[in-house]
Amino acid sequence: MAAIVLDNLSRVFRGGTLAADRLTLRIPDGRITVVLGPSGAGKTTLLRLIAGLERPDAGTIRMGAHVVNRISPSRRDVAMVFQQFVLFPHWTVRRNIGFSVPQRAERADRVAEVARLLEIDSLLDRDPQSLSGGQQQRVALARAMAGRPATLLLDEPLAHIDAPLRSRIQGVLRQWQHVHQVTVVYVTHDATEARRIADYVVLVAEGRIVQTGTPDEVFGNPVNDLAARWLGSDPSADTDYPGRPAKTPVTSPPTGNPRNHPVGEGKTNP
Repeated sequence: MAAIVLDNLSRVFRGGTLAADRLTLRIPDGRITVVLGPSGAGKTTLLRLIAGLERPDAGTIRMGAHVVNRISPSRRDVAMVFQQFVLFPHWTVRRNIGFSVPQRAERADRVAEVARLLEIDSLLDRDPQSLSGGQQQRVALARAMAGRPATLLLDEPLAHIDAPLRSRIQGVLRQWQHVHQVTVVYVTHDATEARRIADYVVLVAEGRIVQTGTPDEVFGNPVNDLAARWLGSDPSADTDYPGRPAKTPVTSPPTGNPRNHPVGEGKTNP
């Protein structure tokens, strides 16, 4: 595992829309980095660039010692849970989750572990079509977690889950990440969610990085009015919750090792 470094990264879509504007960022290894910002800020584009689903028009993406601009998604050891998640409709929940685990000997145990953590262990023998949207979203997340990639990319992964359960899953995700030391990049528009789970926060708007730092640094000292509006929750609020592992201090990075399977919600997009 190694840090992900973006250097002067840009992506322009057809029609001239600048979705990523000279982004320079170091994403710490083995931590949860939350990318926070309004709709249309470029958050999902950033994830897709890291995953290899988009190619930058300028700049470089480095994973450890390697520039990966031209390396295929299947060779980056990343898994991504999309906002519009997709499951294999004719497979059971158990088989959907297990698809991301290539080691047959470990598959049953890993499926059982993540199903229990995400409170879907009673659903393992059901078909995805019989599940609610929130249950399907947890299956997609479980599939990505079961594969234990070096980097896990999450695009609003809890959007369809009601508030009490979402709070519990946030805690579970932090505990799981703490145990397995997976590098997580988590996209949200919710400042409270960002503050609750992040080791490191990246605030973006209009394809640009507005501010970066630890939650205390970013929420305690917004750099401008835009940042203050998006970080409007009380910076003195207590965001700990039962079961949350103690955070190891993160030194703010300066602003400015794949398993052989395709990027997707765990292993691939069905």
